[in-house]
Amino acid sequence: MEKERETAESVRKRSMEILAETREKESQGYGKKRKKNGGDREAIDYFRGKYDKEFNFKREELELRRRREIEMKEKEKERQWEVTKREIEMKEKEKERQWEIKKREFEMKEREWEARSKRESEMLAVMQHHLQQQQELQKQMQEQNKLMLDIMKKLFDKFM
Repeated sequence: MEKERETAESVRKRSMEILAETREKESQGYGKKRKKNGGDREAIDYFRGKYDKEFNFKREELELRRRREIEMKEKEKERQWEVTKREIEMKEKEKERQWEIKKREFEMKEREWEARSKRESEMLAVMQHHLQQQQELQKQMQEQNKLMLDIMKKLFDKFM
């Protein structure tokens, strides 16, 4: 737009120079004096119209560029949002996967504890059974010892 202004300014200056030269020539008596019929006004109107058209065209072009730039920025924002959204979804899936892994580990440990508890219960039951058997054996041995003592006492009393 600045370039168009400079061009218009240079054209205007050149026109003024030509006009000054023409007037100088006329003042020195060169050529006939022309009758003014508004030709200068027509040129000014022509250049003004041309400048207005170019100005409007440039303004529309700039507006179009600005709209495209805004659209591109909006598309970039949408793309960034999609990327962020995918990243969030991936993180959530990873968290879910980690949760599932921890859940399985916990379930495995729980099964191990249950199995260990069951083995310990079985071992305790076996030990209790052995202890009962041992107690019964001790009772039997005590009874046998009593009987033996009674027999020995009787034999001792008989021989003595």
